[in-house]
Amino acid sequence: MNNSNPEHYKTDHKLGQDNVRAWGMDIHNPVFAISALLIIFFLVGTLMFPEFANANLGSIKSWSINTFDWFFMGSANLVLLFCLFLIVSPYGKIRLGGTLAEPDFNRMS
Repeated sequence: MNNSNPEHYKTDHKLGQDNVRAWGMDIHNPVFAISALLIIFFLVGTLMFPEFANANLGSIKSWSINTFDWFFMGSANLVLLFCLFLIVSPYGKIRLGGTLAEPDFNRMS
């Protein structure tokens, strides 16, 4: 049975039915409230205790750079290799926009 078919699940729920419209935005209540409170808490904490925040954020930055430097370098290398693969493979000849599409700019620009 294919569960990815949207017709498989019958429900009365409409997408965005529980959202609140305020200030010209369509806001999902729980997500917006929790995110906004966390951001406000973080901002107030850093403004009230700048030395503490500077020391902790600096140590977090150092830890992440020292711990995940291999991941950053590996990711950049994989993206570069993938782009080179696309250039030399038949996939590099696929025209985005269809066979009749023409580029807005020439190669020199």
